[in-house]
Amino acid sequence: MPLQATEPKNTKPPTLIVANEDGLRELRYDGSEVRALSKTPARMPRFLPGGKDLLFYVRATGEIRKLSLETRAETVSVRPPPIAPCTLVESSSP
Repeated sequence: MPLQATEPKNTKPPTLIVANEDGLRELRYDGSEVRALSKTPARMPRFLPGGKDLLFYVRATGEIRKLSLETRAETVSVRPPPIAPCTLVESSSP
């Protein structure tokens, strides 16, 4: 009995997640925008297992944030510890 190809149900065209100083956007492969996801300046977006959430880096704060693709709720996942300012120590020359 020959196998028949079947179309997957509820499929949508593939999209890309693009991150830049304007935030996160979902784009079609032709470059047209599907939707804006976040206005937070973002870098290095990565899908979490399951594909329903993204992690991304915020350069200005050093934070790693999580974005729900379903609700667009954004939470801070990792906040770097504060760094004490450096003090300049003047040395006396001989």
